[in-house]
Parts: sequence; structure tokens; C-alpha cells
Amino acid sequence: MAESISNLQGLLFQLSEPIRKTILETPYTPPETGNISVKAVIDQLLPDKSSRPDSNFSDTRIRNSIKDFSLACALLSSARSPTHELLSWIPLSVSILAESAFCELSKAHCVTFSETNARKIAELGLNYGMMTEENRLIAELIPQVLPSLKDIIQESSVDKSDEVNEFSAASARAPVGFAIVAAYQFRWF
Repeated sequence: MAESISNLQGLLFQLSEPIRKTILETPYTPPETGNISVKAVIDQLLPDKSSRPDSNFSDTRIRNSIKDFSLACALLSSARSPTHELLSWIPLSVSILAESAFCELSKAHCVTFSETNARKIAELGLNYGMMTEENRLIAELIPQVLPSLKDIIQESSVDKSDEVNEFSAASARAPVGFAIVAAYQFRWF
């Protein structure tokens, strides 16, 4: 299993580099109205380019890397038809590259974690054998990513029940740009 995890870690680095390179080369000017850099968000979700494959890479750490990489792919794939200026700078070629990378990762993930994946899919009441590798990985990730995406969206919204302190409640929350990014990721999942 350790060798499989190491191979999966290497694949994550391999798949993320062309995405990172293309994103870095793509012209980007953050919108004046926003205080979020989507480029920085994507870069943070991709495996750290300075770290190298590690034979002591734990199961938990690889799963977190897979989750983050999948969130990056979800955001980039969502940019195929953006309705918000925050994602309009992402070229179609990067969206396609992210979709292809997610597909390749999901195949490797299903090989490495087939037993665990099958059990988790069954716990969700889904038929493992009838699902594509991509849908298997998505189904496994949904319980992890949806609550955190929902929290990000809620942090960026004004709580209408707190009408007395509405201004301070809104100013203490995360920038709306994070909610927009999370909403696109949420929709993709």
C-alpha cells in the first residue's frame, strides 16, 4: 500500500504541474471589486511544488492532497462557462486540462483505494459497480467537501436574523469572492 500511495503522490505532482504552469502563464488581474485572488486560491489547492514525493506520505495526507486537487479541478472545470468575472480569465484549455487530470487521478485513486472506496460508496447507498471512476471519487469526496464549501458560503453572507448588528456581522465575515469560488466548486460536485 505504501508504494501505491507513493505512486499516487507522484501522479498528483505530475498532473498538477501543467495546470500550475498554465495558470502562472495566464494573464490575470484580480477584479477591482474583489479582494480575493482566484489564482492564489488555485495555487494553494495544488500540491506544493517545492515538496517532493515522500515515502512516509500518510494515508490521511494523500487523501487531503486528493481532496484539495479535486477542489482545484472543480473550480477550473467550472470556469468552462463562468457567469462571474472572478473566473472569466481562466482559459478553456485549462478547464479541459483540469477535467482530464481529474479523470486520470480518479482512475489511479480507484486502483489504490478500491476496497475502501467500495465500502464508502456502499455506505452512501450507491452501486459501486455502476459508477465511473470519476463518480466514485466524487461520491467519496462529497461528505468531506460539501460541509466546508457550505461553511465558506455562509461565512461570506449576511445573517438577516442579526438586523441590529448587520454591518459588523457582514464586515467580520470572509470576502464574498470566497463564497463565489465555493459556490462554483459546490455546483461542480
